[in-house]
Amino acid sequence: KLIDKLKQTNLKTAELSITQALILGEKKDIEKELYAEYAAAGAAHILAVSGLHVGILYLILGYLLNPLKRIKRGVLIRSILIVLLLWAFALLSGLSPSVTRAVSMFSFFALAELLNRQRMPINILFLSLLSLLLINPRWLFQVGFQLSYLAVFFILWLFPLLKNKFKPRNYFLKKSWDIICVTISAQLGVLPLAIYYFNQF
Repeated sequence: KLIDKLKQTNLKTAELSITQALILGEKKDIEKELYAEYAAAGAAHILAVSGLHVGILYLILGYLLNPLKRIKRGVLIRSILIVLLLWAFALLSGLSPSVTRAVSMFSFFALAELLNRQRMPINILFLSLLSLLLINPRWLFQVGFQLSYLAVFFILWLFPLLKNKFKPRNYFLKKSWDIICVTISAQLGVLPLAIYYFNQF
């Protein structure tokens, strides 16, 4: 129904297919040549709904539902609503490995916040991994699943180490350095799998 609504807009075919991919994870309408160009530029991952999308949605929902904290049991209601809405989005976008991983992680984040527990991202990452493999052990052999978890693990582990190597005082330089460090961390993490499965880096 959402795709039909998008088709009623004035978007051209290429823009429409990219919009569908970015919002809903629906990539079947993207022309092979266009997808190949994104892949060659190393940007094919933005055409799939991923952890970044889920993270942005988590922040938006958290901000919009903050007023609930003022009422009795509002923190509980807020956490439940965030988790339910995140899983609804995951279902809407087809439960791809990256989205399922991200939603399960943010669900555990919401649970940790609810229980006033310290949120340790690497522990939550492995708790998410274990939970999903208990549901479906065959996910372990999916390329997307492997790439997703390996990239996030390296970001959580290597990013702080790289970030501390250079500490610029300028705000924009600091943010640029952070982006570079995240990129390097993720790329180094998926490097062995990218070479093994796709023969490219």
